[in-house]
Amino acid sequence: MLLTSLFASLLLASTTGGAFLDTVGHPYAPEIAVLRERGIVEGYTGNLFRPDIPINRAEYLKILMFAVNGNNQTAASPRCFSDFTGTPAWYWLPACAAKDAGVVDGYPDGTFRGGSTINFAEAVKMAVGAWNIPVAERSVGDAWFDPYFAAIADTDVPSNYGYDAGYLLTRADVAWIFVHLGRPLANLNANASSQISAPSEGAPTAGTQSSITTAIRSSLASSQASSPRVIDPHSVASIASIPHGSLLIETQPFPGTGGDIPIALFTATAEGQDVYFTGAKFSAASGTLANAADIRLVQYSEDGKSPEVTVATGTAKGDKLTFTSHALVAVGHPRLFGVLANLRAGSARVTLTFDTSDPQFLDATGAVDGRQLTGIRIDGAACGGFNNCWIELKSK
Repeated sequence: MLLTSLFASLLLASTTGGAFLDTVGHPYAPEIAVLRERGIVEGYTGNLFRPDIPINRAEYLKILMFAVNGNNQTAASPRCFSDFTGTPAWYWLPACAAKDAGVVDGYPDGTFRGGSTINFAEAVKMAVGAWNIPVAERSVGDAWFDPYFAAIADTDVPSNYGYDAGYLLTRADVAWIFVHLGRPLANLNANASSQISAPSEGAPTAGTQSSITTAIRSSLASSQASSPRVIDPHSVASIASIPHGSLLIETQPFPGTGGDIPIALFTATAEGQDVYFTGAKFSAASGTLANAADIRLVQYSEDGKSPEVTVATGTAKGDKLTFTSHALVAVGHPRLFGVLANLRAGSARVTLTFDTSDPQFLDATGAVDGRQLTGIRIDGAACGGFNNCWIELKSK
């Protein structure tokens, strides 16, 4: 049975009008405005868009599928990937709609890994598939992404990005690419401006551009149009008034007894501004990591009852464990994280603790200003070596 989009209301068009506070003066502000006016993207708390933070697979695919199909999101099942377990997450339906349409396949182990960043090659492949842009057969010796790059060769995209397959896209990049591909953009917002309209159905002929692209070009000075895609977020004047981000980590007791269960559990709370939790280092408090396999960091749903998304896979060295993640913690929305592992049958209990012997055992950055949160205070101790500690660990 097909499932209709139960969460389309999550992708509401902005009713505040005007630009996001943090896109004023941004070289891609006009493209971001197009997606906003059409209801394809929405801002964060405080009328922010966060244009220059990396976008992950879940965010990218949701924006792509809404840009192509609007609210018409259907899928044969909302649990089409092996990591879609527990309470349904906001991106499951468009991800499964994309899988049904052949836009995305997932990883060989059957997972989607929505929290992983997305590079230019992956993004182009998905966009080409979603808009049904013709793709030639792959030639001998070609990289897997070459036919998809060839499919967009007559658009504006290569002139701005070249063919940098590994470049990690930001939220602003996605807006620029979607507009300059010259394909039809859905209109989820009945009040969208009639002066920036989607092109007629069907692919544009070579050498032509959509009315959206034409409107964008007319609104940009030539110097802006040729601006590099990476900008210093501190150059945006509106960022100056945003408080420095901080992150509170509080450990939670959870005994590991075997099977696919948490061997560490903690909450993360952001203050000042939304924060990206970007890394953590652990050591074994009991047992040995040699008895653990498939170790991963998950971010639970807000009700704290089920894993929402795997945000990182652990790298173990002896009884030390490192994660490099990119998980958003929004102000006012504490999140629960856990380390999951498959424990060898009959092995001793394994639990983890933060590796406080490493001065950088926690990493985080501000989601708005991109500043690293330096200094870690442990259980109220002095903030050694730093004027301020922007991360605090409370162990229970």
